[in-house]
Amino acid sequence: FALLFGRVFCSGVCPLGALQELVNVRNFRLSRAVSATLSMIPWVYLAFTILYAATRSQFLICRLDPFVGIFRLGGDIGIMTFGILLLIMSVFIGRPFCQFLCPYGALLSVFSALSWKKLEITDKGCINCALCGLSCPVDAIRTPQSSRTKEERRTGVRRIILFTVLLPVLTFVGSVLVGSQSDSLSLAHKDVYLYELLLRQEANPKLEEPLEVETFHTMGGDTEVLKAKVDAVRDDYELYAHLAGALIGFVIGFKLLKLSLKRRRKTYEIDMARCTACGKCFNYCPQNQRKDKSEE
Repeated sequence: FALLFGRVFCSGVCPLGALQELVNVRNFRLSRAVSATLSMIPWVYLAFTILYAATRSQFLICRLDPFVGIFRLGGDIGIMTFGILLLIMSVFIGRPFCQFLCPYGALLSVFSALSWKKLEITDKGCINCALCGLSCPVDAIRTPQSSRTKEERRTGVRRIILFTVLLPVLTFVGSVLVGSQSDSLSLAHKDVYLYELLLRQEANPKLEEPLEVETFHTMGGDTEVLKAKVDAVRDDYELYAHLAGALIGFVIGFKLLKLSLKRRRKTYEIDMARCTACGKCFNYCPQNQRKDKSEE
C-alpha cells in the first residue's frame, strides 16, 4: 500500500501513531540539521533488528517497543518510563516515535517516496499561504526555495560529486566497523552467551557457578556440541554484522547526498518519505475551503 498510495498504514492503522496524535497539542519545529541527524536512528534500529532476527537471537522491536508496556499495563519499568516520556514529547512534537525511532516507518518511507499516487495538498493551485507547513505535525511540507540566492552551478556539481564518492566509502567503513564487533554482538545469542559463561567458569572454578551453567551440566550438555553451534552462530554474525554496518553507512551517505541536492520550488510540496498521511494540511489549505462557481 505504501508503494501505491504512501504511508497509509501510519495514518489509518498504527495504534502507536494514534496515541501520539491524541495527545499532540502544539508542534515545535526542529532545525533541519537536528531532524536529519535524528532520522538516522530508525535505520540503525532497523539494521540491528534485522541482524538479531536473521541470527535467531532476539526480536528487538518486541523487547524495546516503548508503548507495549503501556498497553499491557505492565512490563520493564525502564521501557515504560521511556514510553511515557515519548508521550510527553508528543504533546509538543508531532509523532516523535514515528519520526525518529520507528524502524517500520523507515521502511515505509522508502516505499512511500516511490509511491505511484503522490499526495497533493490541493488541486486548485498553491497560493503559498504557508498554512499547510504550519499545520503539518511531522514537518513533511517542503517550503518554496525560489527566493533564495541562486548557487553557482559549479559549486553544486562539486558538492554532489563529493558526496557521491563518499557514499561507497561510508558504506565500506560502516561494514568494517560493525563487522569488527561481530563477536561482541553475538553475545546476544543464548548459545554464545552460555558458552562464554562455561569458558569463564572453566578458567576460574572458584567462581560461583551461574544458574545457566548449572542447568547445562545437569541436563548433560556436551561442550563440544555447544562449541560447534557457537562457531556456526558467529559465522552468521560475521556476515550479517557486515551487512548491517553497510546499511547504516549507506543510509548516512545517502542522507548527506540528499541534503546536498538543492531543487528550486515555487510552491509548497509534500515530502512523501516523511508524510504520515494524516491529512491535516488538506483541511488547513484555504484553496480546499474555497468553492468553485460550479459547486455553488
